[in-house]
Order: sequence, then C-alpha cells, then structure tokens
Amino acid sequence: MALGQMGRAHVSGAPNPATTRALQKMAGFPQTGVWDDATDTDGVAALQTVMWQIATNQPPKPTPAPPWPLPKTHRIGPNPKGYATWHDGHSTDTMGRAALKKWQTQMLKRGWNLGPGSVDGQWGPYTAAAFDGLKTQWLIPENGLGPRVWEAAWATPIR
Repeated sequence: MALGQMGRAHVSGAPNPATTRALQKMAGFPQTGVWDDATDTDGVAALQTVMWQIATNQPPKPTPAPPWPLPKTHRIGPNPKGYATWHDGHSTDTMGRAALKKWQTQMLKRGWNLGPGSVDGQWGPYTAAAFDGLKTQWLIPENGLGPRVWEAAWATPIR
C-alpha cells in the first residue's frame, strides 16, 4: 500500500482540493485539485523527497548550467505559430528531444515530478507543469523552454 493510500485510509476522507492542489504544485503536476492515482503515488513520492531534503537540510545545491544546447533563438515546447525555430520534442525532432531529456533529468534531480515515463524528451502535461512552475517561481517571462528557463533549472536555489 502506498503511503498516500495509508494516509487516506487512516484519516477521514481524501485531502481537500486546496491541499491537493498544493501537493500537485509542489510535485510539478497539473493542479486539478482532484486526488487521483498519480497524485497518490507519484505526488506523495515527490513530497517525501522534498520533506527529506528539508528535514536533513540538504537540498541539492545550485550548479552552473551547461550551455543552452540549441541555437540561442530556438525554443522547446508547443509551437504556437508554426515557427521554424521551435522544437516540439516529437520523434523527428532529435535535437529538441535530446535537449529536453537533459532538462527533464535536471528537473527530476531538483524534485519535480514529470509523471510516468519521466525522461522521454517529449513535451507532455507533466513537463509543461514543471516548466510553468519553474518559470512562475522565478518570474521568467519566456515562452517555451529557452536559455533563461534552462539556466534556472540548474543555477537557481530550490524553493
């Protein structure tokens, strides 16, 4: 039985939507407020990692980011207007997938949950939630994963 299932079994009812959204935000999940299977297993695991880091006072230390692996003007993520400089991480986009896998790996090290499949080089809902969370946390006005959000994944303190 997962820790979250034990927790639900020993308290009256599932967490309320606000608490669930807070956990989902910490785990880098889409913030639905609904306690689902992913929140129950992956979310609790991500929360345990964060709690351990806080309890032991040993969060991962910021490190210098590797250089942005794409041309400076290129971005990774959904391509809103069909720009040629955007990489969507799909099967034919080997350059974008490799860069996205590296970023996903770093986000996992920092405690973000990228869901099932985690480091797959594809821009799915969990990667989008981690991107939005990091971007919002550090007030980075960037559309698509680019050099500033890339740098933040390595060099910013973990909040």
